[in-house]
Amino acid sequence: MRRFFQSTRQDTEQLLSSFFLIALVSLVIYSGVAERLNLVIYDSLLKISPAPVADEAVIIAIDQKSLTALGQWPWPRQIHAELLHKLKDSASGPVAFDILFTEPDSHDQTSDIRFATAIAQHGNVFLPVHVFPQYFSSTLTEILPLPDLIANAAGIAHVHVELDQDGIARGLYLKEGIGSPYWPALSLALAMHVNHDLKLPVPLNASAVPAYVMVRAGYIQIPFVGVSGTIPAFSYIDVLNGTIPAASLAGKTIFIGATAAGFGDVLPTPVSGLSAPMPGVEFHANAYSALVNSATINRLPTYWIYLLTYALILIPILLFPRISPGKSLPILLSGVTGIVIFCYLLLFAEKLWFPPAAALSGMLASYPAWSWQRLKQMDSYLSKELTKLQNEPVMHRSDDWQALPEIQKMTHEVNTLALLLDTRDCRLTYGKEVILDSQTPTSLPSKPLPQNQWYHFSDSSWLQSGKYCIALFWKDGTNLDKKRQFLHRQTGLTSTTALPPSIPALHERMADRIAQVQAAVTKVREMREFIFQTFRNMPDGIIVTNTRGQIIFVNGHVGSWFSIDENAILGRSVLTLLETHQPDHSNWQHLLQKVLIEHRPVQTSSSTQGRELMFSFESIIGQPESETGMIVNISDITLLRQQQREKENLINFLSHDVRAPLAAQALVLEQLVQKEREPDSETLALLVKQNTRSLSLAEQFVQLSRAQHLDANKFYDLDLVQVLENAIDEVDLQASSKNCDILFHTQPESFWIKGDAELLERAFINLLSNAIKFNPVGGWIKVHCSLDAQDLSITIEDCGSGISQDLQTRLFEPFQRERNSQAAGSGLGLTFVHTTLEKHQGKISLIPKAPPGTIFRVWLPATQFST
Repeated sequence: MRRFFQSTRQDTEQLLSSFFLIALVSLVIYSGVAERLNLVIYDSLLKISPAPVADEAVIIAIDQKSLTALGQWPWPRQIHAELLHKLKDSASGPVAFDILFTEPDSHDQTSDIRFATAIAQHGNVFLPVHVFPQYFSSTLTEILPLPDLIANAAGIAHVHVELDQDGIARGLYLKEGIGSPYWPALSLALAMHVNHDLKLPVPLNASAVPAYVMVRAGYIQIPFVGVSGTIPAFSYIDVLNGTIPAASLAGKTIFIGATAAGFGDVLPTPVSGLSAPMPGVEFHANAYSALVNSATINRLPTYWIYLLTYALILIPILLFPRISPGKSLPILLSGVTGIVIFCYLLLFAEKLWFPPAAALSGMLASYPAWSWQRLKQMDSYLSKELTKLQNEPVMHRSDDWQALPEIQKMTHEVNTLALLLDTRDCRLTYGKEVILDSQTPTSLPSKPLPQNQWYHFSDSSWLQSGKYCIALFWKDGTNLDKKRQFLHRQTGLTSTTALPPSIPALHERMADRIAQVQAAVTKVREMREFIFQTFRNMPDGIIVTNTRGQIIFVNGHVGSWFSIDENAILGRSVLTLLETHQPDHSNWQHLLQKVLIEHRPVQTSSSTQGRELMFSFESIIGQPESETGMIVNISDITLLRQQQREKENLINFLSHDVRAPLAAQALVLEQLVQKEREPDSETLALLVKQNTRSLSLAEQFVQLSRAQHLDANKFYDLDLVQVLENAIDEVDLQASSKNCDILFHTQPESFWIKGDAELLERAFINLLSNAIKFNPVGGWIKVHCSLDAQDLSITIEDCGSGISQDLQTRLFEPFQRERNSQAAGSGLGLTFVHTTLEKHQGKISLIPKAPPGTIFRVWLPATQFST
């Protein structure tokens, strides 16, 4: 019930925060307070991807060069007539004047007639109309061109440009007029003249108004092609003088207007700003380019702006309650960036402008709103949890120990430490009071001891902790450095008398709460960490499951023994881990049912990846009983089983190989005692043979044991080539008895390593003896030494009967031998060779060879002593 009310309260707070954000963004949209921010974002996005220029748009500029050449403005209308004749001769397209011709030419009245005639002859000339009050406080008046000019013009259009609240021109109305929007924009008139099928980018809806009121319809925003000067422009005087090739004007849509500094209208635009305003004629050329390319930008309808804004602020409303506080700010910044990217894509893909200021305001306001809500919840939570954590059980000593006086605790600590480290004596003083007295005469350190830091002096170690002084006196130097390092890691003695760390009083309430909870959590964490590390560092594998057998904890041994990542094991059923390794006497399902259902302990063993494992299952009954689980202890008994097998092999060896010759000797001796056999040379030879065999078996067993327990720390420098030569000399007599030649060749004269010369010589003697033993009479043995990448490679080849295929795979295992050979030995010789070389970081291998004969290759690594 408490959890229900808590959840309801949180939902209510989230709902209130959501209403606050919705009301905020509605106010921002309706009031337009953030419109300047919208305009700044719009201008920035517009500069990223300029619109393409219409190929036919050209400006004839009334620039400073033309004013200098043709004189003071206004020019006679005859000059404009001559320009139109030039354009007609060049086969230009429609021509638009961004110049008002509202009054007759005062210098030459015939000039107006010639200008009207030129307009008529060209046939595609558009003139501007200007709507403006004729004098102060008068009503609006349409100021039209001269009647003769209107009669011959292809069309009349307005040239008004709308400025936004920041004084920047970003668009215009397609139509406007007094009482009714009947005058098209100059750019629209030319675009529709060029393309009669041109569709208007926006509907031209206008309501009825009085006849003296300006009515506008069809507002569009212009995607500028670039800064001022981007659209191709020719100087008026150059066109008039014929300097510009006719081909450059053929078929072009011509805009004629002023661009000279301080002359004509100039407009600040998003791509130019206030510092480099754009001439009005170029603005209209940009509008024309946008219309013919269907690239005009329209503002989204108001209802879509509201809907999209609400949809975007739903992101923090829905997401913030479900993520951690640390991710709130990155997600907020990602949301802000995403809104801007969304505006960019909508602007250039669909030519629609979505003002994002309201959405950005709601997004940014969501962060402090939810931060306040979370701080409020955290304060409430910390207050409740602090009370709970202070009552949590922590790891501490028994009440009897806590009740002991401090001096007795310290005495126990020092005695325990001295017993563990096997010291000669120990000493403990408190100030000048001697608590533990050392009977060993010793000299005190010559300087004051540092606080809470072990100091080693002569054959003793000292620690000053407050008023306590501890001294340990060492028996000898055995592992002394390691014992002193152990002392430096101990903090128990120095913390025995220390008080628990006090929590500093903080001025900020939330920081004070967090510090109190942190202190309480630290005590619980120490206990849990101790338990966790205990399980993790146990010599056995540990698996803990819930009541359904799903793994909730494993230590490192389980992952390494089963070759599975620990994180991949968690959450899986323990059956999926064990099912590939069948237990010895049952199946895993039956065993787990006994543990989890019947709460009975179970033990079994299994093998996995060359390991012998013992599994011990024990149920864990929690409170409530639904929390029942299971703990599985896995012990690696591979070494134990191996030792058992070695013991069995040894028993078999002693009972058969060693016992057989002894039994044969006992039988012969018994026959001699009972005089059933004469003590002739044959009988004595038999006794000698069996005795020699017994001694050989015992010697091989002893040598193998020596090799297995060889200590690399006792190695010394030796010449391996000399050891091999000694081995060859040792078997020379044996080889001569079978008339076998030993051919020895070595490339290095000497090869120095660290090792045991006696065991290495015995290993080579075994290899050479085997070669002689299995060689036919009159055979040969080749021994070759060579350097292999600075290491020594030795091959021993014979021409004997070879080794059977089934024995080759287990050649170096103990008690493996050729059963059908009369010359077979105990099966320990090659095991001894393999063990000896392995202890010297070397290797031995049998090189495949077609019979007859055998080739062994021995490889031993070089050291810094090799030459």
